[in-house]
Amino acid sequence: MKKLGRMFKNKWFWILGGFVLLLVFVGFKTIAAALGLSNGKYVEIAKKLNWAMVRVGTDENFIFNLLEPLSGFELVKVYNAFGTQPYGLSGGLGWFGNDLNLFEWFDKEFSPIWDRKDLEKLREIWSKSGMEITF
Repeated sequence: MKKLGRMFKNKWFWILGGFVLLLVFVGFKTIAAALGLSNGKYVEIAKKLNWAMVRVGTDENFIFNLLEPLSGFELVKVYNAFGTQPYGLSGGLGWFGNDLNLFEWFDKEFSPIWDRKDLEKLREIWSKSGMEITF
């Protein structure tokens, strides 16, 4: 009985117990999303990246503003969330194109012919990811 009394006086018992109750009542997915552990945030960023490139004329500043604040870990999550997307004429109209991953899209959209500085900036952002940069 003494051990039981000590257990209830231990602050860690209440902290862990509270966390378990929170998991039960609120749900793990909700907590994971609040902590940034779910992929929903990265799927949204991937969709926005696609939107910025699929239109005629790539919105480079929009892309930089999306990616610059992300850590290397988060960039990898965005890359994975992007998966492969159909690429056709000028990014859009992918009916006659191929499915490309994010780096392949960047390779098509950030041509060194147009603006080398934008390509360098994009490479600098992605260098945080530790991934092999192929664009």
